[in-house]
Amino acid sequence: MKNPFSKKGPVGEKKVNYQTRTVLLLDARNDLVSGYFSGASEIAKKFESKAINKFEDYLYQTTKAFIMTINEMSRQMTGSSVGIGDILSNSKGQMRFISNVHKEKKDIFLSWFDPNDAHSRPSSCTEKTMLSWMEK
Repeated sequence: MKNPFSKKGPVGEKKVNYQTRTVLLLDARNDLVSGYFSGASEIAKKFESKAINKFEDYLYQTTKAFIMTINEMSRQMTGSSVGIGDILSNSKGQMRFISNVHKEKKDIFLSWFDPNDAHSRPSSCTEKTMLSWMEK
């Protein structure tokens, strides 16, 4: 049976949705929790009903906005092609969730962990190393 994650490169929303990415990111980066809830409060003002379909829409909109904002900010601040909240995959089906991006001198460093293993230790590498890993 072929591995469904065998396509190398960024993993799309259909394979790992925004809610899952938000949970992974908030678990890895406690410093972002208050920002998430501030944004969630602002988005909640747009939803008048607590009907279940409205709640699902609210949850989707909140998590999508959070991940997209953090991702875009991290890309702009570092000039990286990879942003916080991205999940990358190589041809072997291994995945890495990007939890932080920072720039030191001319190098861009990515902090990441395996989203399939709750006990995986966070690791870090340069963006060049990550792009090379994706080609494996």
